[in-house]
Amino acid sequence: MWNGNYPVLSIGISCLVSAIIAVLAGYELALATLALQFFGEALNHLRKIRGLSNWLKNPVKKKLPFTDGIWGDIYTRVRQLADQVETSEKKSLQALSQAKAAGTVLPDGLILLNKKCEIRWFNISAADFFDIVKSDIGIPVDFIIRHHEFKKILQTPQKQLLEEPTDQKITVRIKKPFSDLVISLQLLAYGNNERLVLARNITEFDRIETTRRDFIANVSH
Repeated sequence: MWNGNYPVLSIGISCLVSAIIAVLAGYELALATLALQFFGEALNHLRKIRGLSNWLKNPVKKKLPFTDGIWGDIYTRVRQLADQVETSEKKSLQALSQAKAAGTVLPDGLILLNKKCEIRWFNISAADFFDIVKSDIGIPVDFIIRHHEFKKILQTPQKQLLEEPTDQKITVRIKKPFSDLVISLQLLAYGNNERLVLARNITEFDRIETTRRDFIANVSH
């Protein structure tokens, strides 16, 4: 069998051995011997390819085979890539955890959405504004925020959200037992086609503006 670390040398040795056999026992036996070596090496590579293919179906780093030769180099590179992906995922999860921790104490409501605009996470303020509970995670956000303008901006392409984030802002009025809330909603793009709903309570500002308009209207009369 060929030495995987030095394939060219292995091929040369195989050809040399076949040449010697040809001189001693004839060309037919030499060709048969060479063919068997090629066939055996092909089977070995097919076995390694099948092993890699099976591993890719369930890429658990600990189960990645260890071997020498060319396939050893391939497995080493795959293992390095797996380490890089694992490190990147850990950093992403850590950053997301930190962002969630910071978002929890914000007075503004935050709702993280996946590609399908389903709720992934929300902070306390968003829960207070829209009466969201943990069981709502995974359902479309427009089931919670039922407003035709909001449904419209949810259909905004991701590229447009990135280029014109300030244009995707609306104001909604939410019925509450004691007094209505006036909420400014803005849809922002982040990550891989994911979205963030930023909800700001502008009830007091709206009340002041209404009072100012009423005052101006009364004075003008």
